[in-house]
Amino acid sequence: VVSTQSTGSSGINAEYGKQWYQRRVRGARQAPHFLETRNMFRLCIFAVCFLLAAASEYHYGLINFPSVLYVKPGDDFELPCKSDHGGAVRIFLPDESVPSHEDLIEHSKRLLEESQRTIFVMEIEEASQSGVYTCAVNHGPGIAEVYSLASCRVIVMDLCEEFECDLQLGETCTADYSTGAAVCGCQFECDRVFDPICSDTCELNWNECSMKELSCEDKIPREIMSKGFCPAIVAPTVRHLNTDGSMDIVVEVGEFVSLTAGLVVDGTPLATIEWKFFPADGGDAQEILNVRETYEFTTSASASGVYEAKIVHCKKAELAVINRYSVTVEEVEPTSYVDPEPDNIVFPTDDYPGGYPVCSVFPGGVVEAFNAGAASYNMACSHVLASDVFSGGDYSNPWFIYGTFDEIDGRKGALSAMIFYLGASAFEVQRGWIVNPGDGGEKLVLEEGVSQVIGESGCSVVFENLHLAVDCPAFMAYYDGIMAGHIKIKGPENTFAPLVKGRGNFGLCFDNNSGFRVNWQVGQTDGRCKIANDAPACTEVDATCGDYYKDPLGSTVAEWPWGVTGQGATVSCNELNCGDDSPTDSEKCALSQAHQVAAELKNKGEADIAMLVDRHAPSTSASGPKKSSPEAALRRTHPSQSCAFK
Repeated sequence: VVSTQSTGSSGINAEYGKQWYQRRVRGARQAPHFLETRNMFRLCIFAVCFLLAAASEYHYGLINFPSVLYVKPGDDFELPCKSDHGGAVRIFLPDESVPSHEDLIEHSKRLLEESQRTIFVMEIEEASQSGVYTCAVNHGPGIAEVYSLASCRVIVMDLCEEFECDLQLGETCTADYSTGAAVCGCQFECDRVFDPICSDTCELNWNECSMKELSCEDKIPREIMSKGFCPAIVAPTVRHLNTDGSMDIVVEVGEFVSLTAGLVVDGTPLATIEWKFFPADGGDAQEILNVRETYEFTTSASASGVYEAKIVHCKKAELAVINRYSVTVEEVEPTSYVDPEPDNIVFPTDDYPGGYPVCSVFPGGVVEAFNAGAASYNMACSHVLASDVFSGGDYSNPWFIYGTFDEIDGRKGALSAMIFYLGASAFEVQRGWIVNPGDGGEKLVLEEGVSQVIGESGCSVVFENLHLAVDCPAFMAYYDGIMAGHIKIKGPENTFAPLVKGRGNFGLCFDNNSGFRVNWQVGQTDGRCKIANDAPACTEVDATCGDYYKDPLGSTVAEWPWGVTGQGATVSCNELNCGDDSPTDSEKCALSQAHQVAAELKNKGEADIAMLVDRHAPSTSASGPKKSSPEAALRRTHPSQSCAFK
């Protein structure tokens, strides 16, 4: 819709100058005669200057047209084009072509001869498209510039659409379309009803709305800690590591590290503790989640950097206590790969005919079941390995063994923990040779070769040569502290018969491929715990992997399949060498050690972990006990026994 409003003032400048000149001339005639000539000369000069100035008061090429105009989508807007000396005005739309210079000159010949002040207003309804509008003004004949052009870029956009306000703080966006700017502000209309609350900043607020308004203004997030007045505030007791709040720690790859935030006695309300890791290689800082007073981990080559614990009470950042640990991880030479058949492995002999029921978990997510059959599984988070709901015919004393799996060296299927449930008791052995008793107590500090009872479970554990050996009434278990483990069912000595699966037995060790969930998975199944079953097992066979396999003594495989040794190691070897893949040194080491332990358990009924020392220990060693405590941090007497990983 276009409307034109015009106001005429043709010849206004010349007429005004003429009247002024006549008044000045009449005054001059009344002056004394001797001044007449001089005054007349001055008057003429002044009149000429005034007329020139009056004529130039309105610039003949000047167009009043906005250069930029911001419009909210869907709004109506007006686009005015004004000229103080125009014979005709037109606004060209963005999709219209502006006439050429010659066309405009030709068009001007057909216009009125007089120019006047002109206002041309274009009205646009429901704006939806940006573009450039052009205003053309013809100034009429006798003017040096016959016409003038001016352009206006109309920008149709929601100024607040991409303007990020902190919604958690209650900020809202306000747009100023006259300037094209937007600002975030706090627009609250809180009532004055007194409904007191205490925020987690330990402040009393008139009501919840006033608390949110205060957070919007000072940019400090607040939540309701309690209704009503605030309780008595007690500051926490916090200690600094050193005078500068820092500590330097030097460890080796694979060592266990325990860092404390420095909180001695918590306050009221509870203090918040934030952990961050700043990598030594200059990478982005990483928040460490789900950790409070103590952060514990097993070091890898990428663990070097600064670990920061920030203790804040009542969100008073200015009073925060910050402790920092500078951790330097020194890499050690990887363990030499052991050939598949070291001399000290006990294979079936007359003294050790073999056949004990053993289940082993090998690198790459391979499980060798109690019947010696082996398969590769897609593992993610927790899976049932073995169970006996009616252990010894007793319904009240079931046991379950879960395995937790994650990724090491870029490959999934590494056993990171074994969780044991026995009746009402539970405990866990974790990567890094950590034993968590599961009763809320402190983690066990293990000494080399010393057996310790684990809570009320009736089980004991021995830390020996960087392996954990668990002895329970119904089974034994071994864990290498990195990625492989074993379970041996106890039974009558020298009774070599297949393990009969009962109604209460289930899990991957009993040759169950799925269960009530895929691959007997339990717990969380989404996110990082989602199983990718579209990744098939390797079908290729590496010729060198067959060296692990050994038939049972004095019998055929068909007669005694559970006595076969090396099935799991063979499948694991194939998985690690599948296609273009190749095992890392840590995987080679873990596979070799797992093969040795599995053979010992299957053929002797027990594993002599010392055999690993014979194959891996250096010719000289340091003295002193080995511990898995943070103080010792696995400063090993035989450092090459561990299958270190990055």
